[in-house]
Amino acid sequence: LAGPLPLLADHNCCPLRAGRGHLRLEIHRAAGLRAHTFTKTDAYVKIFYNELGQALRFEVWDRDVLYNDMAGVCVGFPERGTHSLSCQLKKGVLYFTYTIKRDTHLTGYRCEQYTPST
Repeated sequence: LAGPLPLLADHNCCPLRAGRGHLRLEIHRAAGLRAHTFTKTDAYVKIFYNELGQALRFEVWDRDVLYNDMAGVCVGFPERGTHSLSCQLKKGVLYFTYTIKRDTHLTGYRCEQYTPST
């Protein structure tokens, strides 16, 4: 390791910051993506996400020989639990599922509230 690990919990194992949790993301498929005349669709997804409470952004692209076309963008704010969703793109639909699991003692839809155990 290059340096010490960041301290994520205090001596009682309580999180030092709200908004901590784990994101699991599964891209199922995209439908209705338009291909160019002589090629078939070769789609890929770029995912941008920093932490809970901030936007989750998907960019769906079609890879081509000369240049890549953006099929569309999806932006949302993940909340705890498991959610299967679809997002309308400018050229099709993206289907995905995400799960947010909060760290111990954090509650709220975006894991922003601290609740000590009883």
